[in-house]
Amino acid sequence: MSVTPEMLKVSTEALDVWLDLDNALHADVMELLERLYAKPSDQTCRRAYIRGAWGYIEGGIHGLYHFVRTMEDLAKDAHTKRPAERLGTIDRVKATLKWGSERIAPDWKPDFSTKGWRAVQSSLDLRDRLMHPKSAAQFNVSDEEAEIVRTGMMWFVATMRDLKQNSMDHADSCNIERGKRGVLGV
Repeated sequence: MSVTPEMLKVSTEALDVWLDLDNALHADVMELLERLYAKPSDQTCRRAYIRGAWGYIEGGIHGLYHFVRTMEDLAKDAHTKRPAERLGTIDRVKATLKWGSERIAPDWKPDFSTKGWRAVQSSLDLRDRLMHPKSAAQFNVSDEEAEIVRTGMMWFVATMRDLKQNSMDHADSCNIERGKRGVLGV
C-alpha cells in the first residue's frame, strides 16, 4: 500500500497527539517525583505523585491506543483484534501495551513478569483509595506504598521508552516512512 499525502498528514497528527500527551504527562510526573524527593515524608507530595503517576499511565495508554487505532484505520487493517473498550484499568493497560507493541514494534514485547509490572498492578488499589477515600485515615501513604508506586512508574516509563524506540527501529528496518518524531506507518 502506498502512503498518500493525506495518510501521512493524519498519521503525523495522530503521532503528535500521542507523543505530546505522553511527553507532557511524563514531565508532570517527573516534576512531582522531584518534589517528593525534596520532601519524602510529605503526605501531600506523596498523594500528588501517585495521582500524577496514574494520570501518566492512563493518558499514555489512551494516546497509544488512539495512535495505533488511527494507523490501522488508515491501512484499512481490520485483521487484528483491538483491546475491548470496556476493560478494567489493569487489563486495559496490559492489553493495549501488548496490542500496540504487536502493531508498531513486532520484534519487541513488554515484560509483564517483573517486579515493576506487579508494582503497577498493586499501585492501582492505592490510587483508587486516594481518589475515592472513605475516611481521612485512607489519605495516608506509607513509605512502602510510595516505593511501590515509584517502582511501578519506573517500569511504565521504561516500557513506553522501549516501545517507542522499538517502533522506530521497526520502521527503519521496513523502510517505513517516518518523520523526526517516530513511526508514520504500521
